[in-house]
Amino acid sequence: IQSKGLSDKIYLLGSIGYEQLPEIYAAADLFLLTSHYEGYGRVIVESFLSGVPVVSTACCGPEDIVQHKVSGYLLPKGDGKKLSKAAVHLLSNPDEARTMGLKGREYVEKELSSPALIKKLVNAWGRLAAQSTNKDRKQHELNAF
Repeated sequence: IQSKGLSDKIYLLGSIGYEQLPEIYAAADLFLLTSHYEGYGRVIVESFLSGVPVVSTACCGPEDIVQHKVSGYLLPKGDGKKLSKAAVHLLSNPDEARTMGLKGREYVEKELSSPALIKKLVNAWGRLAAQSTNKDRKQHELNAF
């Protein structure tokens, strides 16, 4: 960082307490995730909650959260040039970046918030209960013969 003259642009913060993360995310212009695999991508959700757009590799996890060209960019794993190009594009177009970050926040609040997830879980239980009831009814009808 120093040899490239970027000390005033890149900061390595080390370990950060969870309570400080919203402030750190909110200070960012974009969030860059270059993983080859992510189990879920909680950091993406945290970025979106701060209104920060995401540039990420298209791998498990980010693919379930980032809407390509809506809330950020999903690019091929290992393609540093495309990741860099997307990051520079967003840094050069702050209005687009802001819009994408807000779309990400809207998505998280609508689809991934506690109330939304509870509703999805209850609906899934309802579908399972209905399937179970239908199986019992069919088995009863078969036994009637």
